[in-house]
Formats: sequence, C-alpha cells, structure tokens
Amino acid sequence: MVKVILTGDWHIGLEGALDSDLIYDVAGSYWAGKPVLLMGDLIDMGLDRGMNFSNKTHPGAQVMEAERICELLDVKGYVLGNHERRVFRTAGLNPYELFLGKEKDFVTIDYVNFFIYHGRGNAIDIFSEHRKMMLFMDADVYSMGHNHQLAKREVLRGNGLCDFSRITLLRTGSFVDWPDYAHRGGFAPAMSGWVEYDTVKLKAQLYRVFRNGTVKKV
Repeated sequence: MVKVILTGDWHIGLEGALDSDLIYDVAGSYWAGKPVLLMGDLIDMGLDRGMNFSNKTHPGAQVMEAERICELLDVKGYVLGNHERRVFRTAGLNPYELFLGKEKDFVTIDYVNFFIYHGRGNAIDIFSEHRKMMLFMDADVYSMGHNHQLAKREVLRGNGLCDFSRITLLRTGSFVDWPDYAHRGGFAPAMSGWVEYDTVKLKAQLYRVFRNGTVKKV
C-alpha cells in the first residue's frame, strides 16, 4: 500500500501565513517516508507587475526554507506556481532545480497515474480546470493548487461501451489560512491542509492543519 502526499501553496515568507517551522514539523510527522507531489507556490516572493505582497523574509531565505523542508521528503514530482514563475520571468531561474531537479508534472506511483498542475483560475466551479485537462491528459488523479481550496471529487470517465473508470479530482489546499492581506480585505479564513491519496483503495483523504499544529482528517 502506498499513500501519496499532495501539497503546495505553502507561501513561505508571506506575512500572516502559517510559519515554515510548522510546515517542517508536519513534513517530518506526516509526509516523511511517503512519495510527495508538490503543486507549486512553496515560496511567496515580492513584487511583480504592480502586485505587492507583504513578505517577512526575502526570496533567498524563502528558498532555503523550502529546501530545508524538502530534505525530509521523497519528492517524486513538482510544478512551479505563479509565484515561482515570477523568478523565472525575471531571472530565468527555477528556484528548486538545484535540489529537486527539473519539473515533472506526470508521475506514476504504484500503477496510479498522477497529473499535477498549479492551476490558474479562481472560478466558482473549482474543478472546471480539471475537466479541461481531462480532455488532453489521460490520468487517474488530476491535482491542482493555486486557489487554496482543499477539496476532492470523484467522477466517472467512459472508455467505451459500458466501460468506465473512476477519476479523482483534487484541490490540495494551502498553508495560508488567514494572511494579512486577506484579513485587511475582509476575506474569510481558509481551511489549511493537504491531501493524502491511497493507491490501493484509490481514495483521497483531506487533512486540515491548525496554527497550533493540530491535524485533523476532514
């Protein structure tokens, strides 16, 4: 039996986000020893195209914290998020390549095919991007981050007459429950956490994490 961890949107360095030491503790207690897939936006970064984000640590320190956490993990695949893409656009650098290698968005683990993608939109239908990807990619699990939602949905896909396969759609949450910008803007707190996928039962389990380090199944 293999349980795969799907996580991302840590936003290390963002003022008001969950502390990176908490992510480190979660990684050591719940993720270590399991294959891990990362959805991007592990770091937060600063200015880009007029967008101002409140960072408590500079980009270099953020990358070092991400590396410290990833040293505990067996990372099988990862993608860059929109925050890391700012680094790539500005400097032509992938901030994780030295310690994680190149991006890999399609991974097979225990005969289950995972397609991972950071995501782009913030539509009301949080699985609309997944359905688009299903038209172009053949996978068992389609996983995305970006919108900080923690959610799962199972759908059936027809492979011919009376032949259907069960597909799992995931949004992998974040470690940003109520950062300063959301507080000031009057947005409600989000549910922080991650997803664990069982490759034998073909089922996803959502986990919620609180600021005091408490973890609960959702």
